[in-house]
Amino acid sequence: MGNIHTTACGTEPFDKTYCLGYQVHHEDWSPYPRINKLRQDFLDRGYDIDVERLRLVTESYKAHPNAPQKLQAAYAFAHVLENCGIYIYDDDLIVGDIASPVKSAPIYPEFSVNWIIDEIEHHPFEEREHDQFYIRNDSERQEILDLCRWWQGRTLDDYINTRLDDDQLKESEAGKKIFQTNLYHYAGTGHLAIDYARLMRLGFDGLLAQANEKLANLDMHDHEFVTKREFYRAMIIMHSAVKKYIARYAALADEMAGKETDEKRRGELRAIAENCRAVAGGAPKTFWQALQLFNFATMLICVESNGHSISYGRMDQWLYPYYEADMKNHVITKDFALELIEVEYVKLNNPTKLKDAGSMALRNGRGFGGESLTVGGVDRDGNDATNDLTMLLLEASAHTRMMNPWLCVRMHEGTPEELRIKAVECIRAGYGHPKLFNDGPAIKGMMRKGMSLEEARDYCVVGCVEISLPGKEYDWHDAAYRQPAHRQGVLLWRSCLDGREGRHRHLLALRHGSLQPGPQGYRCPGRRTPQPQNRPGHGFRLRSL
Repeated sequence: MGNIHTTACGTEPFDKTYCLGYQVHHEDWSPYPRINKLRQDFLDRGYDIDVERLRLVTESYKAHPNAPQKLQAAYAFAHVLENCGIYIYDDDLIVGDIASPVKSAPIYPEFSVNWIIDEIEHHPFEEREHDQFYIRNDSERQEILDLCRWWQGRTLDDYINTRLDDDQLKESEAGKKIFQTNLYHYAGTGHLAIDYARLMRLGFDGLLAQANEKLANLDMHDHEFVTKREFYRAMIIMHSAVKKYIARYAALADEMAGKETDEKRRGELRAIAENCRAVAGGAPKTFWQALQLFNFATMLICVESNGHSISYGRMDQWLYPYYEADMKNHVITKDFALELIEVEYVKLNNPTKLKDAGSMALRNGRGFGGESLTVGGVDRDGNDATNDLTMLLLEASAHTRMMNPWLCVRMHEGTPEELRIKAVECIRAGYGHPKLFNDGPAIKGMMRKGMSLEEARDYCVVGCVEISLPGKEYDWHDAAYRQPAHRQGVLLWRSCLDGREGRHRHLLALRHGSLQPGPQGYRCPGRRTPQPQNRPGHGFRLRSL
């Protein structure tokens, strides 16, 4: 097949060489001063632990002790959004964070608290070897301890551990750590990509209307009636709270614009207020509003779930209609579109996640992690999907060079030469992005999971490398950490060594006889004893039992 070309382009030549390897001493990477300042402001801020979410969630659960679990979670979410502090920072064009100040990690007590209490009292977050977090003062330190102690016995972690049998507890993070699931009951599961295209079409008003309709049409004779009723009621509570939360930002932007003396910044704040009012309920009308709605929705998933690998789907596809319309109607320039994308890229690094020491030892980093953004590939009809946004999203990555988003480029036999070269130029710049995915086997894999061909072609990347269908899959990725070598030792020795030769403690494996070779070969109770077969060059081999 000959070279295939495209007219899609960004603001720079597709074959621009960004640099050969990561540069330690360099000039600002972005052509936009705003982006370089936002990026530096991010790097200059410390990593704090924020008590506000812990305080508000505890208030809500105390106020609704007998509500069903779904409604307890919904009431807590609403209470946080209606009462948390909100902020608009200098040079922001897109607003909304995870109900805490920038780079401050909120606490999610509904998942787990024992490790938080233990680390504050015995292994302070500030004294970690790496990935330190800082509690702002002794008063907040004591408040965190007092609130967390109220949660003991009430958390998801407690719920799970009381349902593990003795053998499972021995092997889990509570025992010898042969497997560890603490990542998902010390915090949320995550690993999802919502259907952003659907959100853009409907807005929160549309989602609320659907929930109210579903609730009104429930059949009391349905054996899942109560469960469904709780779900739709929770959905209505939460989406209603979202509308109020976004309206708070509109009011704050208006207030700040009224006090702003710089004419340009005053105009930006008024535009922010207008964008927030537009997406507080309705669907976005412009590219800027679509990015604003994306940011609110993504941050709010983090506020509610505390899960990592919240991924962004095929952004060059679901965002493109707004870019195309604005460019056609001269509402936006390609340069300003790129600057908005870069603002959002920097902002996507703001959420930080307080993790336990065990999880930190396995997967370092103070961000949520795994926030993949997919570009390129084929569309649902099998045609190449490359467009201007594909190129702009790559350029934004080269200009910001931060941990997030984790950019993923889908490749196929018909990928244009311009996209292939641009992706490679970003890779050889040495900042870690993008990753490349082969459409051929990925689409076949999706079809083996039961997807139609059209659905399979619409896959995106979630987390590290997992392929998923936005809005239709909630796979249990990365379900546990396992230690195969440790497990092998348990199978061989029937118990778990405590680190000293010959000293055995908790019995973890079934008594299955000895695997030590003897004159009769290997002994296995209840089975015919196999004889070792000497084969030159191959050592001992067990015959079939």
